[in-house]
Amino acid sequence: MRDRPDSGTRRPYRMRPRPPAAPRTAPAWKRALGKPAVWLVTLLLAATAAYFSDYLKTFFGSLFPVDKAEEASGRPPFEVLDVHYLHLNEAYFLSRPPSEQDLAGWDRRSGPPPAEWLDRQGAVPLGVARWEITLEGRRTAEVVVTDMKPKLVGPCEPALEGSLVETPSQGGGDKFRFGVAVDKPNPVMMTISAGTAPYPYFEQKTIKLPKGEKNVIVVEASTSGPHCRWTIEVDYLADGKRGQTSVTAPGGKPFAVTGRLDPARYSSVFLAALRKCPEPYRRVSGAEYAEIQAGTKPECG
Repeated sequence: MRDRPDSGTRRPYRMRPRPPAAPRTAPAWKRALGKPAVWLVTLLLAATAAYFSDYLKTFFGSLFPVDKAEEASGRPPFEVLDVHYLHLNEAYFLSRPPSEQDLAGWDRRSGPPPAEWLDRQGAVPLGVARWEITLEGRRTAEVVVTDMKPKLVGPCEPALEGSLVETPSQGGGDKFRFGVAVDKPNPVMMTISAGTAPYPYFEQKTIKLPKGEKNVIVVEASTSGPHCRWTIEVDYLADGKRGQTSVTAPGGKPFAVTGRLDPARYSSVFLAALRKCPEPYRRVSGAEYAEIQAGTKPECG
C-alpha cells in the first residue's frame, strides 16, 4: 500500500527494500555425487552389473553356443575316428578257395587265420557281423545322436557260395552293443545287455557327444540267410539343426554279412581247431562237411 499524507501535499513514493535472496543450493543428486561413499557404492554397483552381465552371457552361451567355424566348414559335427571289425565269429565265408600260396600265409598250427589273411581272401562274416565304431564330438555345443539305422545299398541276395573257415567263437565283451537284423524290413537298433531284455534304444534314449569326448559303439548285424550289404545312417541334432551322415566300412565300402548254406554246397571247409584233429584246421570238401555235420562221418577221419 502507498502512504498517503494527511494534507493534500503528495510525497514521493518510497520503495520498500527487498529481503536478501537465499543462497542457491545444488540439486540433491549433485550434492550426493560429491560424497566419496557414494562414489564407492556406484563403482561397486557398476562392477557387479558388469560381472553378472558376463556371467549371463557365459551361462546362456553354454546352453546355446554355436561353433561358427565348424558350422561353416561343412563337415559333420562329429568325427568317425575309427571303424574296425571285431573278429569274434564262429565262421567266415571266403569269396574264393584259398590257393596253396594263400595257405602259405596262414600258419594253421598257430591258431585261426589272422585278420589280414581273412581280408586278403575277401572274407565275409557268417551269420553275424560285429563292427566297432568310435565317434567324437567336434562342436562346442553337445551333439546329440537321435537315431542310427542300417540302410541297404541294394536288395539282399542269396547266401554266398564258396569256401568256409570255422573259427573259435568268442564273447562280445562289455562294450555298449546294438543288435540289428539287416535282412528284416525296417530294421531297428536293439540294445544287447546281459540280464536286460532288448529294447529299441533310440525310441527311448539318445547318444550325447560332447566336444573331444569319444563314444565307442558295437553294432552286431545279423542275417537269417541272405547276403546283405549296408551303410549306417546316423541322424543327429547340432547347433539347433537336424542332419544326417553315413558311416561305412574302411575304404568307403559297405558293411556285409551272409547267411549259411546247406553244408554240402560249400566248395571246401577248414574245420576249427576246437574239433581237436591231429591236423589243425583240416580242409574237407563240402560233401564231407555235410556228413560230419550230420554225424555220419568222424570229424578227423
